[in-house]
Amino acid sequence: MSHRNKGFVVLTWVWLISVTLMTVARVAPDGVNADILMNSVMSQQNITLYYWGQNRLLNVLPLAATWLSKPSWNLFGVLVLATLSFYGLLYVLSRCACLLVGASDQPALRLSLFVLISVVAPLVFTTSAMSHMAIGHIEYSFPALLLALVSSWVLVGVPSRDVWSGGALSLWAVLAAFALVLAVGMNPSTVIAAVSIAGASLVYKRRLAWPEVLMLIVSIGAFVGWDYISALYGSSAYSAFRLDTLQNGIQKVLFGLLSTVHLLALVCVLVLILGGKLIGATLQAEPTLRRPRLLLYVALVLALFCLGWLLLFTSNQWVEGNAFAWRYFIFVLFAGILMLAIYLAEYLQHLGARLQIVLACVVAAVGLYMFFPASDRFDVRHYGVFQRADTLTSSGWGLYAGDYWTVWPSVLRDMLDGHVAYGLAQRAHGNAVATRAFMIQRIQQNGQVTVICLKERVPVCLDQINHAAGPMRLIDVKTVTPEVIELDFVDGTTPSGQAGAN
Repeated sequence: MSHRNKGFVVLTWVWLISVTLMTVARVAPDGVNADILMNSVMSQQNITLYYWGQNRLLNVLPLAATWLSKPSWNLFGVLVLATLSFYGLLYVLSRCACLLVGASDQPALRLSLFVLISVVAPLVFTTSAMSHMAIGHIEYSFPALLLALVSSWVLVGVPSRDVWSGGALSLWAVLAAFALVLAVGMNPSTVIAAVSIAGASLVYKRRLAWPEVLMLIVSIGAFVGWDYISALYGSSAYSAFRLDTLQNGIQKVLFGLLSTVHLLALVCVLVLILGGKLIGATLQAEPTLRRPRLLLYVALVLALFCLGWLLLFTSNQWVEGNAFAWRYFIFVLFAGILMLAIYLAEYLQHLGARLQIVLACVVAAVGLYMFFPASDRFDVRHYGVFQRADTLTSSGWGLYAGDYWTVWPSVLRDMLDGHVAYGLAQRAHGNAVATRAFMIQRIQQNGQVTVICLKERVPVCLDQINHAAGPMRLIDVKTVTPEVIELDFVDGTTPSGQAGAN
């Protein structure tokens, strides 16, 4: 690798880390919720194969952050790793776009395109959408990143004779297979995208090619294998479909996807792109497409993929049960980003390396000016979700039941303040053994244990406590506020309920 190329690699990493940290500081203080915090709680208390309470979504993120033992660093690490996967995906999509337009040997183009896409994304998408895509749902961004890497390595970037023959480069085949297995495990629906890419490549080439065939075999095999394993961990079904939900659901999905963008910003971006095209045509300098047939085919495949994904998941009963939330269609947004990247790459490559570098510097400066966060937004303890927990209870109670969205922030708030804490709300059975042991220890020390019931009725909290760490016997109820109730318990497995207490 030349010194020039090394310089572009360093600049790319500097920008990748910078935009990741800026996004975490900009989005996380107001965007973090209980679902996101659960990753940090699991990372520090009990890492199971799957996300607590589910039999899908491999716990790769909590596992990756487990070496960060300090709660504040652990939470920050979880957020950074999730966001890094999102911007890593944008970078790989930018590289894929350069490969598809025949400009893979232009490092200045790769850098300028990545900078442009990574600044346009937070401009066009709403803060809520960025929160979901960047920090809230690594089960979409990281599998998509792995799939994009496999696609660029196997289908475009590395000649098949080098990958699938013996020798050092055959390692890429092993890595690609591992990446596919991991991606499908983190999000089983990734198999749809993998099969679509491999199938589309086979159709375009009009011949059987081993990379695509093996990609099909590995991705489908991974789906079958993970489906079998998930059945051992629970009975929740995620692949039930009903066609009669399409009519009611498609409108909600489309409106949901529309709500993810700032329409004015999107219109401005499209106008700028169209304006550049018109100016190029006026000056008779509009670039000629190098690969018109390939790019037209890619656009058609992406359009069909988006349409198929919309129809398939709008008829999915799990998606229907979650009110047709747009997050289940994030892969559609990723496909749109890829199409935009391809279009921009085709025109940016004709600017020349110097203009591309100037453009990257200007866009990066605009991004830094618009999104550079205040220093206090890096302090996780000041996040809004913990501030709201502080308005209900003081730190240090250690045991919380009730409203899911309030309980887990209270648990992690206590951990950030140096206390041992456990949750007994929804998903608590993912750590039931440690939770019960902690409650029994408190009963032995104090003769009873107190659980705070937050924003929920007492019978509901009782059910949660007995389900997660029971049986426990209630001995006293104290209403502190309408949203905070103290419940005192003794061990319900002993005749007196107090055996072993001092």
